[in-house]
Formats: sequence, structure tokens, C-alpha cells
Amino acid sequence: MNLTYYGHSCFSVQIEGKSILFDPFITPNDLAKNINVDEIPADYIFISHGHFDHITDAITIAQRTGAKLVAGWKMGI
Repeated sequence: MNLTYYGHSCFSVQIEGKSILFDPFITPNDLAKNINVDEIPADYIFISHGHFDHITDAITIAQRTGAKLVAGWKMGI
């Protein structure tokens, strides 16, 4: 298992050949200013709740990677 912290609420876990991304808030995040969002892998994207600082890059990453987006039913995504 490998854990990567991208700053604020965002991190990813690589386990058994899969990449799971949590709360992708990267492009407007000063803590992640050196991270290229186009290089972040994802097979699954988990969203804890619908605040902008947890969902900002979710759709962009999901469209690029084909990742399955997992969120609660009231997310508005």
C-alpha cells in the first residue's frame, strides 16, 4: 500500500494495483501548487461531502481517467 498526501483534504491510496483518490481539491490549493493534476491516477474517486474544497477536481480527473466516482446521494455532482 502507498499513501500520497496532496494537501488539505486530498490524498490517494494505491493498493493491489488500484488507485483510490479522496476529496480531490488540487488546482486551487496552495499546498498542492506543484502537483500536476493531469498526472494523478485514479480508478476510484471518493467524495466525503459536497464542499468545493473536497470536489473541485473530481469531475476533471474522473473524465480523464475513467474513474468511478463514489459519493453520497445528496452531493450535487
